[in-house]
Amino acid sequence: MDRKAPQFNEKLDELFAAYRDACQVPEAGANFMPEVWARIDARRGLSVSLRRWAQAFAVLGAAACLLLGGLMISPLSRPGLDPHTYVEVLEEAQAPDHLMFQEIALRDSTSRPAPDGPMIQ
Repeated sequence: MDRKAPQFNEKLDELFAAYRDACQVPEAGANFMPEVWARIDARRGLSVSLRRWAQAFAVLGAAACLLLGGLMISPLSRPGLDPHTYVEVLEEAQAPDHLMFQEIALRDSTSRPAPDGPMIQ
């Protein structure tokens, strides 16, 4: 293993030298960092813009849901409508005094003579 370690180090040094020769060295000047950030912003400009639009639409959607939900709950949104629920209205329609009229109507419809025979009761 002792013989392979110097060969490995030499190959690694050659690799680093080739990398150093392939990459150009940027000159550090007064505008170095602003230029770097300008290039970074140019690359991610579309994704940041789309993210901002998506967040704005999500906030608008949540606000619309809350507003419409509040309008549905508040009784002020329905001043001319009956505040009873559908079940309450049906329950009131089935009051005992209404059942009497339904029973009379049911008897009248079943006590009519059949077209070809006597009365059915």
